[in-house]
Amino acid sequence: MSRTVAFVCINGTGMGHATRILAIARRLPADVTPVVISNSPALDAFDMLPGAVVEHIPGHEVLEISRNAWIAQLRQEFDSLMRFYDCRVIVQDGTAIFPWVQDAVAGSDEGRRLVWIRRPMWRDRRQVYKNLQAQAFCDLVVEPGELAGEKDLGPTTRANELAPPPFGFVATAPIRLLDTGEMLDRAAARSRLGIADGQRAVLIQLGAGVERNWNAAAAAIAAARHVRNARIFLARWKIAGAQPHYGEDVTVLDTYPLARFFNAFDLVTSATGYNSFHEIMASDLPAVFVPNQMEVDDQALRASYAAERGEAELVPATPGQDLAERLGAAFSRVMSRRSPPRPAHYRDNGAKAAADAIAALVPD
Repeated sequence: MSRTVAFVCINGTGMGHATRILAIARRLPADVTPVVISNSPALDAFDMLPGAVVEHIPGHEVLEISRNAWIAQLRQEFDSLMRFYDCRVIVQDGTAIFPWVQDAVAGSDEGRRLVWIRRPMWRDRRQVYKNLQAQAFCDLVVEPGELAGEKDLGPTTRANELAPPPFGFVATAPIRLLDTGEMLDRAAARSRLGIADGQRAVLIQLGAGVERNWNAAAAAIAAARHVRNARIFLARWKIAGAQPHYGEDVTVLDTYPLARFFNAFDLVTSATGYNSFHEIMASDLPAVFVPNQMEVDDQALRASYAAERGEAELVPATPGQDLAERLGAAFSRVMSRRSPPRPAHYRDNGAKAAADAIAALVPD
């Protein structure tokens, strides 16, 4: 086997970690093989990595064992996999480095190196200060760029004041899975999705399948039904569980990556997780953002950046019966105006720079 890099992909609430890992891994040099360690049920997403090795480790819920027992088992299995594939570089995406990943590096006599892909825009929470201490053990921290970075005053902006610095640090442009040239053009995308001439395609993607997102989706669908000649599409995340049935006029899309089809749509209403936000802003797709309240990721701050620049509408998902009404008003404003193209630098993609920095750590 050629030189190898291990990517740890243990799911959070959506596809964010997997998407950033895919974005970087598919741009590694040809002589570096990605070895993906994942508990994700959406393993077919890694079909985008021909030639990669994907090792699936079922989660503790699947194995019906306690989390502590699972971690003890995972610690041993992970170290064995690193030895078997001779992985000298281990990459993890997330807001914390798992202790068993750190142990696999610290306890190795093979000179393993640790890379942390750590997106910014953290909310000020007590736990994250502890998480930042892990950077002292990292050979490299890769910080994906943030278009709304000028608004970010969170802990990662002071990381080297709050914790010993890492050995290396690389800040890139925003990391996206697809480059602009990989997206289908409007005619091809609409044909693939069966959108007729004259229909106004509305995409709703409000986050992974939890109850708050179901309620927001119901409100967005109600608002979209008032759009003239609307064809409504609802994104379904690959790792989402069962979701409500919203009606025969709603087409559920579980296509991945969905951004490939963005040119088909006339409007999107979306949460503002890192990947969704930067994929939308790299397009000229008219957008209404409905940020989710997350423990660490400051989606509201990210959405406010676009709203203040007149590049999208912002509708807070505050509880109440008027969400559909507020979304409907925002839909009308967005679709009644002709917005200028978004700045060209929004289309910059830092995935290749991240891949090159990681590959430079892999010994020959």
